[in-house]
Amino acid sequence: IRPKISLIDQSSNLYKKISIEQKLKTYRRNEFLWLGGGGSLLKGLDLVLDYFCQHRELILHVLGNINQEVNDYYSKNLVQCDNIFFHGFVDLNTDTFIHLAERVTFGIFPSASEGAPGAMIASMKCGIIPISSKYAAFDDIDKLGFMLNNLTIDEIEASVQWATQLKPAKISDMIMENYRYASKWSLENFAVQFETLLRMKIDTYTRALSWLLYFSNWKFFDECTEYSYCDKPNHSIIGYIIHLYFIFCKSILWKYGLICSIYFSIICNLSISNYFSR
Repeated sequence: IRPKISLIDQSSNLYKKISIEQKLKTYRRNEFLWLGGGGSLLKGLDLVLDYFCQHRELILHVLGNINQEVNDYYSKNLVQCDNIFFHGFVDLNTDTFIHLAERVTFGIFPSASEGAPGAMIASMKCGIIPISSKYAAFDDIDKLGFMLNNLTIDEIEASVQWATQLKPAKISDMIMENYRYASKWSLENFAVQFETLLRMKIDTYTRALSWLLYFSNWKFFDECTEYSYCDKPNHSIIGYIIHLYFIFCKSILWKYGLICSIYFSIICNLSISNYFSR
């Protein structure tokens, strides 16, 4: 299946830009972010809360709507954990999120699924260094962050130890690297790549289909032509007329079959241009 799949960069709906210069001045290396939507347990929020509740020297910001059962359980057990802040749903394209992102240094995403989720992409676009499970990681996670090899408290402990031992200069470098790297994830780049790929696929398959139809019908007309005239013992006038008719059909197929395929390709490309120009 993989050879049939063409990969393009993901999109991101975060269009409000952070001041990376301001972030380099104000980030706090002990502040972490969990950002997610539905499926709190699937995205590892329980592991994160359990760990940070035991480490009051670290600060955790939780953004996103939390499942009711998770909220019911932890609202009772985290009463004494004054280092964990629940912000609820926050629009990423607001000053509220941007100001928070300027302070946070690390984003923690111990998800059991997804693959480079939008939450992690948005965080990286704000210079937040990702700590991600292997299920949610992207190709260069080892260069730009930390990959969790399994979903356990011990592995989260290892990632936090890695984060707290980074030197300030290294943190600043990684903030900049993530900020630059994540810039490729945008609606504009996604639209360009998607349009280019769609045009290429239409051209390729239109050409292949036209040749397939052409040669399959050409063989049919060859057989009909031979039967109508060449194999007849007596060349009658009717047989000759039928023979000329099939030769004419072959010439029409050659000319108009290719014209139709070109016309189809043009129509598809114009439709794509009209769609992406909206």
